Amino acid sequence: MRELQADADAAELDKPNVYMVEGYIAARLFTEALRRISRDPTRARLRKAIEGLDDLNIGGFRVHFVEDRVASRLVEWGLIDSQGRVRE
Repeated sequence: MRELQADADAAELDKPNVYMVEGYIAARLFTEALRRISRDPTRARLRKAIEGLDDLNIGGFRVHFVEDRVASRLVEWGLIDSQGRVRE
């Protein structure tokens, strides 16, 4: 996620973690879907816009919605230790 890393560097944040990645992808996806709604966003229009996101590239991370609504083929494991820290 080149864009996430660049944005994190610009904001002087720590190395992106799994939470930052998930939030960044979700925010970029919904921002793009809202951009595609001409005006008066509704739940139905937002859903249609999201379903119309065909092969969206979010800084090197590709999101593709199809009939079964699978957006990504990436599966990554994370572990939360006893102190609540994410271990990747």
